[in-house]
Amino acid sequence: VLGVFGLVVKDGDVVVDFCCGSGHLGIVIAYLVPNITVILVDNKEESLRRARERVEKLNLKNIMIIHSNLDYFKANFQVNFFLCFLSLVI
Repeated sequence: VLGVFGLVVKDGDVVVDFCCGSGHLGIVIAYLVPNITVILVDNKEESLRRARERVEKLNLKNIMIIHSNLDYFKANFQVNFFLCFLSLVI
């Protein structure tokens, strides 16, 4: 992931992790690339509680956590790169 993001992001960029769950991907990105801001967005309060605990434990200052349904999230941003991970449980 860092190899891909190292080529795409630059100082001051904002990365939005939609439907982040407990923040697995977004927290790793924020930890590895501390000169950007990562916004975690999810509609499940319990998942965000876990994400918040992980962020606090790692003392990350470059993460914002937003409790919102994707349909209601509003922000002005430009999409330069789209990265999507899907997990399937069979």
